[in-house]
Amino acid sequence: MTTALLLGRETISRNSSVRQLQWDDIDLREETVRWRGEFDKVGREGLTPLSEEAIRLLKGIPRRLGSTWVFPSDTDPTQPTPRDTFQIWLRRAKERLLASFEGDEERERMRRRLPLCQD
Repeated sequence: MTTALLLGRETISRNSSVRQLQWDDIDLREETVRWRGEFDKVGREGLTPLSEEAIRLLKGIPRRLGSTWVFPSDTDPTQPTPRDTFQIWLRRAKERLLASFEGDEERERMRRRLPLCQD
């Protein structure tokens, strides 16, 4: 789930939008991601260029047969990961990521760049 956390940071997108991202919304050739208004807090649709890091992260995500979701539910791949489950996973990923930094200064700098996981 660290991938989702970093993808949200790389694309400056809300957790809810990342959670409901579909493979059809990603164009790796054009290096863009389309954010659907139906999954945006204020209903705004948008197109975001993907950074090299975001492209690397997306290419590393395994695709599950029968799922259009980038982060499908473990129990039903035709649905995105449930909101509460996704939030728990993101909090744990953030804790692991922050713990991986050796210096307090570096850890604090990353903590400021990764706000609390929220929708």
